[in-house]
Amino acid sequence: MSGAGIISIMRRPALVLFLLSPVYAELVSAFLSPLEFLNPLRLAITLFPYGCGAIVAREFVVRRRKGFASLVLLGLAFGLLFEGIVTRVLFNPDWGGLGPLAGYGRSHGFSWVLAVGIVHFQAMIGIVGPILTAEALFPARRHESWVSSPVLFLCCCIVPGWALVMGFFVPFFPPLPHALALASFVMALVAAAAFMPAEPLAARPGQVARPRVFGIIGAISMILVMVGTYMVPEWEIRPAATVMFFSLLAIAGIEIGLLLWLSNGGAWDDRHRLALVIGWLAFFLAFGVLKDLESFSGRSLVSGVALWLLLRLGRQVTKAAPSFIAAAGHN
Repeated sequence: MSGAGIISIMRRPALVLFLLSPVYAELVSAFLSPLEFLNPLRLAITLFPYGCGAIVAREFVVRRRKGFASLVLLGLAFGLLFEGIVTRVLFNPDWGGLGPLAGYGRSHGFSWVLAVGIVHFQAMIGIVGPILTAEALFPARRHESWVSSPVLFLCCCIVPGWALVMGFFVPFFPPLPHALALASFVMALVAAAAFMPAEPLAARPGQVARPRVFGIIGAISMILVMVGTYMVPEWEIRPAATVMFFSLLAIAGIEIGLLLWLSNGGAWDDRHRLALVIGWLAFFLAFGVLKDLESFSGRSLVSGVALWLLLRLGRQVTKAAPSFIAAAGHN
């Protein structure tokens, strides 16, 4: 395929979002090295659930004219579905790499502490962050549907159906009552997203906070959630798992509440949203560099390229900001 053909394809926002979600969640997060990510089998396993999940969430919000709050709820629903039913890591005590989390915060066959951290990660890095980035790349098509109804239906089938595919790689399935309980909670989150007003908090007089404020909130909350989920359980002296669970819930709840309040009834723009995405990714960009200091695998290169591209997009968004403000004032 020619270079012009590749460029033409990458101008399709749905395809960009389809690729951006697994790239953020698996590659930019430094969970996988570039070679691991590009392994055909690994790529096939991760590409479809992430890509389709992001497309479904965005189409839901756009077609029903919802807002950021609904998008976050759908991200949380995806995270629970993906990690509870598709990968089953929230139920499977023998999942590789759990370490202390195999027992810490685990009760009634469910990893409660891990659930908060990994679902928060999947929501913000796997769903919300890629969507905000894709819409910043295609601002003129922000309010448009990006896929047809048949494609949307196919994506809706792929996300839960991928559990059958993963069954070939993870020969474990939670007890039926546990699976049904989690599925019911996922459906409750989707229902909440459907009934949530586009802007649950009314606009206030005054301007929206500076973009850097959103970036700081995103960075602090993600750092606290990741440290609380994956590092604190390894400490010799650590809080009770119940305390850790509710602390992580509080951090995530305060984060979402602050973002909704600071967005001032939806008056924020791509500068604020992109700063938030960079803040969420900051922990993982640094983590990629640190991993390469231990043993080089290319993760630091991914971190550098991702940061450069995001900052470049940020400059483009900032240049366009006066036109956003003028259009808002005109309306």
